[in-house]
Amino acid sequence: MSTKKQNGTKKTQNDAKKDVSEKEPGKVWGREYNPSLLNIFFCACIVLFCPLLVIFFWSSCTHFQCSIYDYVLHVGTVGFVAYLPKFDPFVILMYFGWIVFQGLLFGYMPGRLTKGQITPAGYELSYIVNGLNAYIFTHVLFGVGGYLGLWKLSLIHNYWGGFLIAVNIYGYSLSFFSYFKAHYFPTHSEDRKFAVNPSFIYKIHEFYFGIELNPRFGKLFDFKLFHNGRPGIIAWTLIDLSFAAAQYEKLDM
Repeated sequence: MSTKKQNGTKKTQNDAKKDVSEKEPGKVWGREYNPSLLNIFFCACIVLFCPLLVIFFWSSCTHFQCSIYDYVLHVGTVGFVAYLPKFDPFVILMYFGWIVFQGLLFGYMPGRLTKGQITPAGYELSYIVNGLNAYIFTHVLFGVGGYLGLWKLSLIHNYWGGFLIAVNIYGYSLSFFSYFKAHYFPTHSEDRKFAVNPSFIYKIHEFYFGIELNPRFGKLFDFKLFHNGRPGIIAWTLIDLSFAAAQYEKLDM
């Protein structure tokens, strides 16, 4: 007999353990191995250097027509700071407005209510499937706003460097918040994975892979579903359209 607990339907502990053991014989929920130091090193490199690599490519393409040789040559004499994207408070506000807007669509756009798979601890979570509706609405709104002159369709292109700063600020903030949340106010405390070794260096691996399986606010706002499927993926085609509009404006001048 199932019972309700927090914001998911939970089976009995015996049923949950039985489900896990049947799917993966000999396995239990959690991290039962210590990653190698090489593994931890690569995790740290991805977290620290991937944003810098993107900014490096942006700088070379923006200032030196994507010539890495010319970029490195000039950086050696002038310094790399001169070619970094600039922090722009207006772009920060635009980006966080975008996050809030997509969050509202995620939470309130009509869609079909469906159930996810049973988690290792036995929870069956609900999800609103409205991503396609949000995608279509966002693109129609972007196009209509551009047609009416509320903004330029080349808006994203024109502030691209500032957006790179904004997304990295948000990305790192979200990662640290999620790590803190998993320790102090998890959605389902049983559905967490911690590093086996408590040493700090192993916490890097823990931070990279995450702790909570399904971090949530309330019953339906799922962190992973939202951030994997909304702010970034919906923006992909908007970015393409904006860069195409910028090229059209340039050629039409």
